Amino acid sequence: MSVPRWVVVDDADPRIAYGGLGWTATNGGRFDGVGNSGTTYNNTLHGLNSNASLSFSFKGTRARLFGTTDIKNSSGTIDPTWDCIIDQKSVGPTEPFPYTQNNWVLCEWSNLSDANHTVTVKVSSSGQSFWADRIVYIPSDDVELKGATIMVSRLDPAVSFDTKWKPLGDIGTMTQTTGASVRIKFKGSRVTWQGTIPKEFPLTPTSATYSIDDQPEVRFSLPGLTSSQKASQFNHVFFQTDPLSVGDHELVVNYEGNSSTTPLVLGWLIVENGSDIHSASKGPMIGVIVGSVMGGLALMIAAAFAFLFIRKRMQARKQASYRPILVEEPFHYIKPFTLTRPTDPSLYDQHSATAYHPTTTYLTPNTYPTSSNSQITPYPFTAPSATSNSRQSNIGPVVRPPLPPPPVPQPMSRMERKRAEAETRAAPPPPQPRSDRTEPTTMDTRSQTSHSHSSSSHSGSRSRVVVHEDSGVRLPNSTPEELQTPVIEHPPHYTPG
Repeated sequence: MSVPRWVVVDDADPRIAYGGLGWTATNGGRFDGVGNSGTTYNNTLHGLNSNASLSFSFKGTRARLFGTTDIKNSSGTIDPTWDCIIDQKSVGPTEPFPYTQNNWVLCEWSNLSDANHTVTVKVSSSGQSFWADRIVYIPSDDVELKGATIMVSRLDPAVSFDTKWKPLGDIGTMTQTTGASVRIKFKGSRVTWQGTIPKEFPLTPTSATYSIDDQPEVRFSLPGLTSSQKASQFNHVFFQTDPLSVGDHELVVNYEGNSSTTPLVLGWLIVENGSDIHSASKGPMIGVIVGSVMGGLALMIAAAFAFLFIRKRMQARKQASYRPILVEEPFHYIKPFTLTRPTDPSLYDQHSATAYHPTTTYLTPNTYPTSSNSQITPYPFTAPSATSNSRQSNIGPVVRPPLPPPPVPQPMSRMERKRAEAETRAAPPPPQPRSDRTEPTTMDTRSQTSHSHSSSSHSGSRSRVVVHEDSGVRLPNSTPEELQTPVIEHPPHYTPG
């Protein structure tokens, strides 16, 4: 929270308008030594012992009227009385003090809007004087303060105490340590140091020094309290510098006493001709505000960039962890197929229609049927017509396994030859196959004699002789019923060992 600086307007300042008759400018020295609140400001007062008013206009947020209270109470009747008005609205006076005191707050206007205001004091007197000393106010930031008199608080950032100072309640900052110092930067032509002489501490007189702009030190006294002063003294003027050129200056004050002497207390400083001092006090605050805003913006921008960077990085990691395999067309692959046989007997040629050879296999692409009775339709081919006499071009080629070499005849014993001749005579001769469809595992062993004998004995039936190449497992016959013929099987011919 910033510490406000008050602007001081003396009762002799022409900006204070005194309305009506009876106002009189008076030397404030007449009240020196009265009470314990110090002397009047600039030793001047404006007095009134009749009915009149004063007014003052300013732009700010707070204002006060200081004066000398010197009321008369006759059986509960107060004289003089006054009313405090702000913008034509009465806020009432402060509580009257029954004793004579300087630097007393007679009116206070606080919590005002930051705008132009006019304060008015209406006085009613039956003969007892009303005394006005000064008006102080807190100006708005845009008020021009050239040549103004400024009250600078001990808490102002321009005041730098070392570690040897401590608070004195809420009325000042004090020290009783030898060598304690304070540095004060100000802009003006003169400085007045005001504070308190507290009766609660040792009152032995001591001294301190001040120096302006590294010039030779000037010593001033800390007198303590006199024998007639029984209470603490407020608004005491410890020193006032000589007039200076208007400009920037630095005041350094050093304490020469100790814990057994009168303490040095700072209440506030009054800086005369404090041109632009109000702007100077606001300058650091404006800089802090601007710096804070810029820092906040920079932080937000940095956070946004960090968010975008992290998001982009996470997306890159996701893309790196999953990279689909892209295959350019055409992409050739083998579709699933099953081993099946044609369902139409016309697929066999004329010579082989009556003789189904178990070693002939047709491979057509297809999906597996869901049941044994399902109609098998090769995919993507179309089943041939039942009346077709030739292989359809859309059936695809007949895939046959490589032909093994024909079996080599082995020498047979006499008994085996007789047995074979008997079986041959009993079986009719099979039809002669075409030369281009000789099957490697089927061997016809028929003679002219057996052929004629078979024809007469079986009335046109046909059979096949199959000589096995090994003694392994026999698969069940899958020949259609309409193509089935009797099969005469011979065991393998093994080489005599």
